[in-house]
Amino acid sequence: MFSVWRSLCRRPVRTGLTVAGVAIGIFALTILGGMAERMQQLAAGSMAVWARSVAVLPGRAGPFSELILPQQVERVRNVPGVAEVRLRLEFPFAGARGGIPGLAPMVSGVRPDDLAPVPLQSGRRIGEGEREVAVAGSSLAEREKWRIGDEVEVYGRTFVLIGVAAPLLTPADEWLYVPLADAQEVLVTASPLLQTAIGQRDGAGAVSEHDGLFRIEDVATRLEVTWAAGADPEELTRRIQQEVPELTALSPHMMEELVRERLRLLRAVVLAGSIVGLAVGAVSVVNMMLVSVTERRAEIALKRALGATTGRILRDVVGESVLLCTLGGIVGVAGGGVLAHLLNASGILGYKGLFLVTPRVVATGVLMSAVLGSLAGLGPALHAAKLSPAEGLRRD
Repeated sequence: MFSVWRSLCRRPVRTGLTVAGVAIGIFALTILGGMAERMQQLAAGSMAVWARSVAVLPGRAGPFSELILPQQVERVRNVPGVAEVRLRLEFPFAGARGGIPGLAPMVSGVRPDDLAPVPLQSGRRIGEGEREVAVAGSSLAEREKWRIGDEVEVYGRTFVLIGVAAPLLTPADEWLYVPLADAQEVLVTASPLLQTAIGQRDGAGAVSEHDGLFRIEDVATRLEVTWAAGADPEELTRRIQQEVPELTALSPHMMEELVRERLRLLRAVVLAGSIVGLAVGAVSVVNMMLVSVTERRAEIALKRALGATTGRILRDVVGESVLLCTLGGIVGVAGGGVLAHLLNASGILGYKGLFLVTPRVVATGVLMSAVLGSLAGLGPALHAAKLSPAEGLRRD
């Protein structure tokens, strides 16, 4: 081990540059891996929420294509196996700054009991019959620097913040919860087309499903359907899709698969970026070790002449390469962890807590650097092991 350290210290500048090359690759792996870990944590939280109901979404083109009509809601309620259908209304919160990539801030219209399972960090929940009050997700409130009692404007309408949810590690951390009736009125006010439709409904009385007209209290962008005791959610999803084909029904299993597919894509991106970074580091390590072996021909030849075995030469050269890369890995992981912490604390990317550097990320970074050292040092080690004592001493 002492001889390995001595070899690395002979050329400190070259050693430092090689360590830096490896560190850059591991640094990128740590940052990307930290983001992937956070996305996986968010996805796990989302799947836990979706596991409790069948999601029913709009699925047709044309006017009001992003809404679910009241006649469709009734048809869903009449499907055998349905226990309860809850209207949900969600739309982008244009007044908030951007959040975590792919998770834009949203306004969510809720009933008081919808918030019962949501733990609070401060304040209180929306009470029965309350209007123009709001509860903010933890990330949204922190980024916007909201405090209890602050006024929040949503498309020209003012809400008083009465609560902040505890961190859930789900997309709901970016939501602003308001009473469902208020959310419906806000969306209608912001949409001249909806205003016209509701005006026609009020004057026309009963209308057919194809009119696409409804009352303010009918406005919904999503349904949460819970199943009766003993019902199979997968079978219920198929029934809903058959009975109301113009809507899209997603079972908990289907939602889980959608999330897993996105996570697989994210992991592929992380892996590709890491491979590129590590390949650059590997080239620098191979070059350094080849130069090192060439410079130390006489030393290696002398060791062979004094009885050093081929295995000993291989261990020395590969050990030097592994130590070099491991140092780079430690530096890269440390640098990535520090930057991730600073970015999380500052929220400069629009979201506090975007990166989660777990022990798994740290272990992967250090382990991959050690493996890289083993592979990168193998070629130069074989070259050194083949060097005959006479040839090495004669050249030098």
